Amino acid sequence: MFFIGEAVNINIATKLPHYVLVKNQSVKDNWKYMSWLRIYKYLKCWSYPFARIYVQDHLYISSPFIGPYKYINLPDGPQCYGIWEKGPYKPQKPIYGRMSVKSRIKIFLSRGRVFGLMYGSNKQCISRWITSLHDTESIYIKGKKYEYIDAAKEWHNSTEIKQNFIKKVFNISDDLFCKKHEIETLILTQPLREDCGLTDEEMYNVYAPYILNRKNVVVKTHPRDKFEWIKFFPSIYILDTYAPMQLLNYIGICPKEAVTVCSTSISDMPDTVKKTILGTNVHKKIHKTYFR
Repeated sequence: MFFIGEAVNINIATKLPHYVLVKNQSVKDNWKYMSWLRIYKYLKCWSYPFARIYVQDHLYISSPFIGPYKYINLPDGPQCYGIWEKGPYKPQKPIYGRMSVKSRIKIFLSRGRVFGLMYGSNKQCISRWITSLHDTESIYIKGKKYEYIDAAKEWHNSTEIKQNFIKKVFNISDDLFCKKHEIETLILTQPLREDCGLTDEEMYNVYAPYILNRKNVVVKTHPRDKFEWIKFFPSIYILDTYAPMQLLNYIGICPKEAVTVCSTSISDMPDTVKKTILGTNVHKKIHKTYFR
């Protein structure tokens, strides 16, 4: 059974078997909803206490689903543990000494034992999946149990039935395969307006030097990126698939050059691809968000 948050595109979720959609709530005073999620999972899956649980434990709604159970932590992307290590959000237990009794009760009821202890930094996390060997150097992996998943190998060793199912889930069409050899520049976007507060004009200025006056530019949009790319760059082609870039690489969709601000998707591309990483310093709002 798949418990799916709102960050996953609805068109992906509805193609998965036995899926349950879970909405995010406002951060303000949401302890009742989070407490409800701790019960909700049993209503949807009566065998939950006996299941093998895989979770992305850094998500806002993760701790109610983990509850008191042991789990395996799933990666958020290649080299994600190293990125989390350098990022602004660190694992931290609630400081109960500074809270009222009422606040303590709310956290206990709504969050559970692992609240704040993400990235597998708690005793209930029994293993961690990694898809990049670079993550073995992270403080969140060193000295702890983990399993390296060679995703490319897993794809190539999968049955045709499984591959076709995955292609269907992520809307990988035959038309996409026809265009794969025409891609010269691939732009890997991120939700910079949504997460960093960039305006449309600022988004345009970040990417314009790498799109204008170039031929066969294809944009692979992030699932949460709502920027109107065709409106501002009418000559581009939008990669109409929800598949992560790593999966597209495995099936042979590799451009001559890939451009991104700081998406880790670029790291798994073959060495034949020229990789242009603009970096967070390309705009002060981006740098401030990721390194505050």
